[in-house]
Amino acid sequence: MQLQRSRAIDLPDGLTSSRSKLVYLYLELSGAATVDELKAELDMQLLTLYGVLRRLRETNLVTKSDGRWLVEES
Repeated sequence: MQLQRSRAIDLPDGLTSSRSKLVYLYLELSGAATVDELKAELDMQLLTLYGVLRRLRETNLVTKSDGRWLVEES
């Protein structure tokens, strides 16, 4: 069994909910994802997911481009 070395990711200060952290981390590691991919991979309901994405976008942490969500460049 081969162990993968993990990379440290600094979470933005504004992330307080576990769901927001989960979505942010997934997008940071995957590069980008559609809502359907997020729903399937994170096992989240669409209403919850849309609320999380809305809050992340309002705080300029994520953006949507060509139907895919990604972490906003800093």
